[in-house]
Amino acid sequence: MSYFIAGQKYSKPSTYLFTVKQGMNESLRDYTNRFTKESMQVEAVEDKISIAAYISGLYSGQLLFALTKEHPTTIVELMLKAQQHMNAEDALNARRLRDDNFDSQFYQTG
Repeated sequence: MSYFIAGQKYSKPSTYLFTVKQGMNESLRDYTNRFTKESMQVEAVEDKISIAAYISGLYSGQLLFALTKEHPTTIVELMLKAQQHMNAEDALNARRLRDDNFDSQFYQTG
């Protein structure tokens, strides 16, 4: 009997997702990836709970504002909205990096 008990796969309760929080300096992409990985360890969970947990764990920002304004009804809808914001975040970060490199080159040659 102990052999079978030891071999059982343990799944976390759906309320566990409410403990997953975005870090202050964690990117939206990293938070979403971590939340998704943690979601896979949770027993079958309804979309409403996953959505509420994801939004609850967001640190701040434009996505939180958008999700509060237009609450998604499915996890797919939530992830599509998050993907749009991740793409925008990546584009802004790339632009900042480009501008910083340009500024540092300008001051070195100027």
